[in-house]
Amino acid sequence: MLMSTVLLINPSFENPKRNHSLFPFGIAYIAAYLQKYGHDVEIWDIFIESEIYADVKEKIDSGFLNKYDHIGITGIVTQYLYIKKLVRDIKQQSNVVVTVGGPLATYSYKFVLKNTEADICCIGQGEYTYREIVENASSINRINGISFVTNDNTITITQQREPFDNISISSIPRPAYELFDMEHYVNHTGMMDVVRSDFKDERVMPFITARGCPYNCNFCSKSIKKVAIRPIDEIFAEIKHVIERYNVETIRFIDELFVLSKKRTRTLCKKLNELDVKWDAQARVNLVDKELLLLMKESGCVCIGFGIESGSKTILDRMNKQITPEHIFNALTWCREIRLPVKIQLIYGYPGENEESLAETIELFKKLRYPARRFSIITPLPGACLYETAKQDGFIGDSIDDQISEEDFIKFICNYG
Repeated sequence: MLMSTVLLINPSFENPKRNHSLFPFGIAYIAAYLQKYGHDVEIWDIFIESEIYADVKEKIDSGFLNKYDHIGITGIVTQYLYIKKLVRDIKQQSNVVVTVGGPLATYSYKFVLKNTEADICCIGQGEYTYREIVENASSINRINGISFVTNDNTITITQQREPFDNISISSIPRPAYELFDMEHYVNHTGMMDVVRSDFKDERVMPFITARGCPYNCNFCSKSIKKVAIRPIDEIFAEIKHVIERYNVETIRFIDELFVLSKKRTRTLCKKLNELDVKWDAQARVNLVDKELLLLMKESGCVCIGFGIESGSKTILDRMNKQITPEHIFNALTWCREIRLPVKIQLIYGYPGENEESLAETIELFKKLRYPARRFSIITPLPGACLYETAKQDGFIGDSIDDQISEEDFIKFICNYG
């Protein structure tokens, strides 16, 4: 097998906001996995390197892309316009195979292939898939988890790739941190800045202990329906590494759901206590009790995030949240009693929302004396049950992926992003 030289790109936005940026774990994991199999990987982190696109185009036009066999670009929906011109300019200078991945490609692969010059879209988790693309580019129709344009100009999608489980996730090495400007990423960004002002000078690093979420909220467009939990020893070897190598003081756990079970959380807290590090994470109000929250705080937790969404049982049931107003009241009361800061997330405008349900939410938070710090207007995103419901009810056309214009897609970006 020939070894390949691969460039992985973290793109910017049309209007970048440079006050914070989250470490690009997706391409960092893919880079590490490719390196494991002997491939030469480089990172072009445009988001932090190039504020002006003219500088990016100048670098592309310089011919530096000629040494690469493959180029992979990650991205979310609000980066579409930037990625489109990036792929266009790359293709003008090189015949290299360009693959787009991340949420943009996962949920909008037809649109991306129809409106950009990308060769392949990588759908879902990319480590296994992108390695196969790099090693078998001439036989891409045999690779699961991708979409591409055939010779007769037809967009095709291959068989869905199985998500990681607790065993397969162990085959993925720790992210290739050494390929990135870690001084940029080890900074004050995350949940704790919403509720605490004394973290502005601390060195904060995001971290992942598990992928996926076992719940199925109707509005959520998560691509990973199955939970894959990393081994405890592996997690803490990596945490120790980032603390010692990059002088990290605070860990921000960005798992979709950090508190998967009380038993696992207790084990994590015991280990975190040994490290003497501050941390924050996301949880569900139905999976915590006062004892667990106190244990979390004593092990260094400085903030807990709850996706509460609504204080109305009717709306919570419509969302399939599998929580009740009682769960919400208890969890937030316990946090207040032990003085654990909370970040609360709410959704406004869910189908069926009315004055009565809004009044129920307002009344609950008045009773709790908690300010709601983050509101989101409901948006039916591809991949979510709500999206399919919107199609069935006629709010979205059945073939939106084929018929939506680029102008309408850009309007969606502006409204949602």
